[in-house]
Amino acid sequence: MLTTLDAAHGLQRKHSKLMRDIDRVRSILPPGFAAAAFIPAARIDAEGRKHRFFHLTRNALPFLFMGQATKHEIHWMAEAVRGLHRACFSDDE
Repeated sequence: MLTTLDAAHGLQRKHSKLMRDIDRVRSILPPGFAAAAFIPAARIDAEGRKHRFFHLTRNALPFLFMGQATKHEIHWMAEAVRGLHRACFSDDE
């Protein structure tokens, strides 16, 4: 599963800044959606310090680019992701 560590490397961003943006987006998203899209985790470095990160589901990916988005834009994207998920994985198939 993709993590924020992988995403920061691939996007050529500092992990701390990506985490800041994700924390902001998560504070705006509906709690259930945020919890399912961004799965918290942590790792311990060689000095014993704990570093948090997230495992990212496919529903999290569009939000990696929305650090400066408005609340309205973030809510709209959440609804768009839900709609795409329903369309792609409906029980009618």
